[in-house]
Amino acid sequence: MKRLPHRRISLKNTITRYYVGFFVFIIASMFLSAALVRGFATLLGGGFFDTRLEAATVVRRDYTRINADDILRCGGWVEILRDGKVVYVIGTKGDDVTLYDTQTWGLSSGENLMQLSANFLDNTYFYSTSLFRGHDGNSYLCLVKIPRQNVERQLNWYFSVLNPRMSAGRVVGSILLGVVGCFLALFLLCVFFYSRLTTRKIAAPLDQIADGLNRVTHGDLSVRLDFDAEREFAQIRDAFNTLAQRLQSAEREKAAMEQEKKRLLMGISHDLKTPVTTVYGYAKALSDGMVTDPQRQQRHLQYIRDKAQTMTKLIDDLFQYSALEGGGLRLRCADGDFAEFVREIIAENYLEIENHGVMLEADIPEANVPLHFDAAQMGRALANVLGNALKYNPAGTTLTVRLTDGEDAVTLHIADDGVGIATAIRDTLFDEFIRGDAERPSDGGSGLGLAIARRILRMHGGDITLEPAERGSHFVIRIPRR
Repeated sequence: MKRLPHRRISLKNTITRYYVGFFVFIIASMFLSAALVRGFATLLGGGFFDTRLEAATVVRRDYTRINADDILRCGGWVEILRDGKVVYVIGTKGDDVTLYDTQTWGLSSGENLMQLSANFLDNTYFYSTSLFRGHDGNSYLCLVKIPRQNVERQLNWYFSVLNPRMSAGRVVGSILLGVVGCFLALFLLCVFFYSRLTTRKIAAPLDQIADGLNRVTHGDLSVRLDFDAEREFAQIRDAFNTLAQRLQSAEREKAAMEQEKKRLLMGISHDLKTPVTTVYGYAKALSDGMVTDPQRQQRHLQYIRDKAQTMTKLIDDLFQYSALEGGGLRLRCADGDFAEFVREIIAENYLEIENHGVMLEADIPEANVPLHFDAAQMGRALANVLGNALKYNPAGTTLTVRLTDGEDAVTLHIADDGVGIATAIRDTLFDEFIRGDAERPSDGGSGLGLAIARRILRMHGGDITLEPAERGSHFVIRIPRR
């Protein structure tokens, strides 16, 4: 089964693409795991707190209207600062700090109070800051403070929700272990997925190829590979199918040749048996003295000679056919006038045509019809076709021979209005030991005449065909110019 040619990627490119995808998937898994760790760290750093506790959420331009109820419930308060000084407080202030300067709070050059919340777990309070501009156009800093013990209490509550029986440290370890397990699971899933994908692309075609070779080895030449794969496997598949098809065709031809050989031997034995039996019978009658009349003896001798001539003709035809089929016969072609050649063949067979009572109508061009051919072999081929028409038609039959000269080939028509060819043998008429009569009479020909004629014509690059006719038979010989 031949597939339509189309562009395919190579196995090398496919494998490279798979492993690039594998690498990308692993890198993505690593980044995902890192994101989970980072998210957990952020969670521990206070990211799990309600955003309503952050300064950026509660701040307003009119700071006197800030809603700090959630912050107050956590024991914290809100301070409004301008140039580091506390100018407004919401809630109960738990310390006495009224000025936040860089020297007192250890902030280096380039830093400001926005860094207060960076290390909140190391301080007494959780700090959350947000810069804003008030209604008066001045810049202010909203500072939220929540006592550290309240933060720890909320953190411990969070861990207790996760697992009441585990401490915070064990919960952290469990989460980290889960992150590592997630990465390993993703990694194993990736390995499984790409191993299956690679197996499907490589192992599956190889299994089919191995199975196909095994079946061919055991004589099953009907097997064909049918799979979709990369270019290298597709080439192997197509080459295998072509080889299997050729082997199957060769096997069929071998079987046909064996059958033809059997038929050939049967035809030879059949055609030799009758004349040999006749010769043996007449010779035995003469040798036993059963025939004493000189005239009858002469007739018996004539029968023996005729049958011996028939056997000689059969053996000669058989040798000729074997030489043609085996390639032992070489054509000796020369340029000549094919019209004149056909007239000579008709003249050589004219006496036999008259003896059979057949009427001849010849239409041969007077002009030169140049052709490159072997006169001896071509004469044998034409004589066989003419002899076939004479042998199987009754007296009074009209035989027509017409030659036409074409630009690329010459065509010779040999037709008659006689009994015609039986439908049962029309398709096998040019095979060996096939005769125009259905009964195979003992005094018929060898059955090789038309087979020899076809072989000779094909050696010249031409052919002979039997064309449909309303009456009789119509042979068409076409010989191309080389």
